Amino acid sequence: MDNKKLHITFLSQLPVLPNCGGIERVSHLLAEQFSRNHVTVSFAHTELSKDANPISESNQNFFPHNNPDSSDDFKAFLKTYQVDLVINQNLAPSNYPFLAAAKSVGVKVISVLHNRPFPYNGYERKAKLITPANSWTTKILKLFGILFPSIYGIFRDRYDRKNYMNIMTYSDKLYLLSDRFIPRILQHAPALQREKLDSINNPNTFSLTNKDISKEKLVIWVGRLSDPQKNGIDFIKVWKQFHQQHPDWKAFMLGEGPERKKYEKVIKSNDIHNLTMLGNRQDIQSFYTKAQFLCMTSLYEGWPMVLSEAMANECVPVLFDTFESAHDLISNGTSGLILKPFSTSNMANEMSSIIRQPHKLEAMQKAAKLAIENFTPEKIASIWLKKINELLNP
Repeated sequence: MDNKKLHITFLSQLPVLPNCGGIERVSHLLAEQFSRNHVTVSFAHTELSKDANPISESNQNFFPHNNPDSSDDFKAFLKTYQVDLVINQNLAPSNYPFLAAAKSVGVKVISVLHNRPFPYNGYERKAKLITPANSWTTKILKLFGILFPSIYGIFRDRYDRKNYMNIMTYSDKLYLLSDRFIPRILQHAPALQREKLDSINNPNTFSLTNKDISKEKLVIWVGRLSDPQKNGIDFIKVWKQFHQQHPDWKAFMLGEGPERKKYEKVIKSNDIHNLTMLGNRQDIQSFYTKAQFLCMTSLYEGWPMVLSEAMANECVPVLFDTFESAHDLISNGTSGLILKPFSTSNMANEMSSIIRQPHKLEAMQKAAKLAIENFTPEKIASIWLKKINELLNP
């Protein structure tokens, strides 16, 4: 394959900008690396972002998903600019017409699933327990899911299975973010074509530094304040128990979302101290460099950027074992802790145990940073280009 003639278009929900969202940051990093390898890169998105004006951003092409002419416009774009490959970063049904348009003009499509396949499977009741319910309909559905989690799981799995099958129809390849996800997706959707499944890890979004890092008595939680996925309420429980043992430590929750007021109410009503909600911060890396631990309490993830970002800054990750890809990044007990879901007391006690062993904590911090060296943008982009070459030149 002659990279100089290759044109790749990233198709995503929102504009691909370096400081907006995990998927967008990953796409931007990969695009930079592709360009350095003499690949022409363009971007297409189907929704506007409140964080940026795509009209002012170079190389951003907007095709509104709710405009019936957009798929034809996208097809014309692909033909005009002689696009060879579409990397589809959004598996929502609203993207089907755009993928069909690409296939109709002979453009190859790689779709990427950015979450754990069948994310709720095994945690249906837990998910419904913490899912907000603001109407009678959602309250009834929540109650049903709590009382009959296995039945709820059947319907949820059926929806996910149908979506994966449809995406596979429009795609030449479906990439997962870890090899460990492939047995899971085939277990619950055995009709998927195995030869179309592949995997590739996401790159670390922060550059590794050799500067000395000064740590404080600080624990952080980073993510969107939304339930059920991020499950921030369990971190509040972890912190309450941890702080009782270590009153001179402090914690920050970084991120925004619909559950902020609920979390603040829980913190206040339970008289929890030294836990501050800071919202979104542009200087997020400064918190990674100061913190001893990053806690993750998610019900599911794909390849969370906060995990690799923390590890790159010698911040030890402590998380529930709710997504298989965590084991690609972390050697349990060496570069972080992967714990049984959803025991908040165990998470608090495990962190306390490490604090009492300063040499072990320091060794884990160094091991975390060392592990991330396998996921630099250069290395991941090289794997991407090899796989693309194999797809376009079988």
